[in-house]
Amino acid sequence: MPTISALHNSNSAYRTYLEVDLDSQSVSGNTSTVSWRVYTIKSSGTGYSGSGTGDGDASVNGSVWNNGSFSYDFTGGSPKTVTLASGTRTIGHASDGTKTISYSFNVKLGVVGTASASGSYTLPRIAKEPDAPGTPTLSAATTSSVDVDWNAPSNNGASISGYQVQRATNSAFSAGVSTSSTSSRSITLSGLASGTDYWFRVRAQNSVGWSDWSGSRTTATRATGPTGLAASSLTPTSFTLGWNAPSGNAIDSYQIQQAKAADFTGATTWSQTARTLSFSGLEPATTYYHRVRAMTASGYGNWSSTFTVTPGLPAPQSVTAATETTGYKLRINWAAPSITTGLTGYRVQVSTESNFSSTVLSTDLGNVLTYDAALAGGRLLYVRVAALTAGGANTWSSTVSVVHLANSGVTDGWTRVGTKPAGIAYYTSTGIRRGVVSGQTPALWVESLSTGNASIAQGALGIQRTFTGLKVGKTYRFQARATVEGVPVAHKYRLEVVTEGTGTTTPVNVDTDLGKVDFVADATSVVARIMLDEAVTVSGQQPRVERVAFHGVKLLELVTDYPARLQDTVYETDLANHFDLACNSVGATWYVARDGVTRFRLPGTFLPSVATFSDDATADSRSYIDITAGVETLSLINRIVANNYGEEGGNELNEELIVEDAASKALYGTYTQNLDLNLYNVAPYSESLQARLAELLALHKDLEPLVKSIVWNAQEDLDLAAALEVGDRITVVYRGVEQDSQIVSLQHTITPTRWLITLNLRTLT
Repeated sequence: MPTISALHNSNSAYRTYLEVDLDSQSVSGNTSTVSWRVYTIKSSGTGYSGSGTGDGDASVNGSVWNNGSFSYDFTGGSPKTVTLASGTRTIGHASDGTKTISYSFNVKLGVVGTASASGSYTLPRIAKEPDAPGTPTLSAATTSSVDVDWNAPSNNGASISGYQVQRATNSAFSAGVSTSSTSSRSITLSGLASGTDYWFRVRAQNSVGWSDWSGSRTTATRATGPTGLAASSLTPTSFTLGWNAPSGNAIDSYQIQQAKAADFTGATTWSQTARTLSFSGLEPATTYYHRVRAMTASGYGNWSSTFTVTPGLPAPQSVTAATETTGYKLRINWAAPSITTGLTGYRVQVSTESNFSSTVLSTDLGNVLTYDAALAGGRLLYVRVAALTAGGANTWSSTVSVVHLANSGVTDGWTRVGTKPAGIAYYTSTGIRRGVVSGQTPALWVESLSTGNASIAQGALGIQRTFTGLKVGKTYRFQARATVEGVPVAHKYRLEVVTEGTGTTTPVNVDTDLGKVDFVADATSVVARIMLDEAVTVSGQQPRVERVAFHGVKLLELVTDYPARLQDTVYETDLANHFDLACNSVGATWYVARDGVTRFRLPGTFLPSVATFSDDATADSRSYIDITAGVETLSLINRIVANNYGEEGGNELNEELIVEDAASKALYGTYTQNLDLNLYNVAPYSESLQARLAELLALHKDLEPLVKSIVWNAQEDLDLAAALEVGDRITVVYRGVEQDSQIVSLQHTITPTRWLITLNLRTLT
């Protein structure tokens, strides 16, 4: 800061000074603190002194010193400086941070005289926050961005270092708020929602802080193209166009264009606030192009995708569909529409869905009124027909539903039994279809569907066949297996032989055993049935009420009638001692199994052999892959010692006759059998004895094999593998010798590649 001074008027060797220095400034207090000092310098001479003769005052933005009788001493060498007064002063600034101060002094030093001076000085400005920028200008709005620019405000003493631009979706800036920073006076704000009103404001920053926010300005982003353009109430000359509003809250109106050219040359334009527009006076079989865009405060948005409408012909009439039984094609007939202008043909669609969400057939035809469709039968199908013009398919006909029948094939005398309830339809005309299950097993398929609400009583529907050629008094077994496909409503079935017996109710899954019905024939023919054995209720259309395949259906004549005899005896009473009586009558046993079912076991020698297992090419045999066999040593004899005792005093002599087989002895060791005889050992009896001993030796000189177990690959005969049970009688051929055996236990070993069964055996002979 500058210093002011003046020479004393009576002695120019004396000059007095007022020095003011800025010590500090307080931004928060808006003040400056200065230090001041009044002093006199004698430049030459011996100097004067005075006691109480000095008189002086000073002002720094107001009085800071006033003393009318101070002392001073300038004696001594020159130059000499004497401080008369000093101090500090705090000075307030104006609200804008500015301050100009005035300062002065007036000093009298006795004979030296008086000196006085004054001056002014502007203190450094104390910086303030900038003024608020002006209200921003908005431009170049797109569907997702807006350009914002503004004028720089007064910086109030400190350079502006940056700006903040804030946008919001309401004028109170309490929703959808986002703030961006920049050092320039314009910015493009992106990431905005389309078709939405936004408010924008700006503030500036300097080293002191932020200015107030500017005034706000609002605009809307442009809208994206409307979506979902669709035609309704379509006639050959008119229709109504509708669309979905684009996203955003700032849509004011719409502009719609229609043209016959894809580039909208010569288009007609409408503007409105509604989201539907009806067109009339159109030309049939002519394609019209349409597009729509939305208006917001910033202008029109994007055009929608182009939507085309070709006013078409009325729907074909009198559509019918039925299965043509010669080739089992679906024959579809219809009549021409009431207007045929521009007609080029017809489109036929067939679907398993009433809404045609998927189709099994969609074909374009010429100007014909009938069509035979080669489609798989056994399904409920929906059919519709539309006229074709140059613009494509026109109005669809009413939908016709039909159960397209499949070819039944050869059903081997099986027929449906029971009255088909209302609302139930069969896949074939007979209700049965010849087919396969698991790709290769022959089966009878029983399939039905519902065309509406329907109910089936328990035991009301099934299939049946009359078997002839039975032998009265013989025992027969009716058996079958079943497999359901998908998840049909019905899945419980039972076997039945009319007047003879009924099986148990069995839930069917995949390859399910339906059990058996054993009976003794009392006539040469019998009616066998497989019945649905549950009540079924369906609501509306169901494609699978029944969908079951019966396979392995057999009527067998049993080799023995023991099961029937046991059954007839057991059914006479429910007392345990009568079970004993029944079993004793045939040499059988009975027991209650772990599952609570009473079971019967016949003696092995009374059972028929269910299979032959061989290590050679024995006819009708299965081949085992491993065997555990021993030998029977109790019957081995390779040396016979015959002691023939004669009668003492007679003509017979005591003698020992030995017959042996050297090869057997070398192979197995010596196994001796002693025989005590009393025979007349003279010719020709002696020759007869020799021959008989040789025969005995030949029968017993070799070890007999004894098979204990075999291992069999079940994949050789899966049906047999599933049927084998403990107690079954089988024949095992080992080294050319047949062994009559009974299964005492079964062990199954299943791997990803093989199914092996170990059969542990006991001999029956």
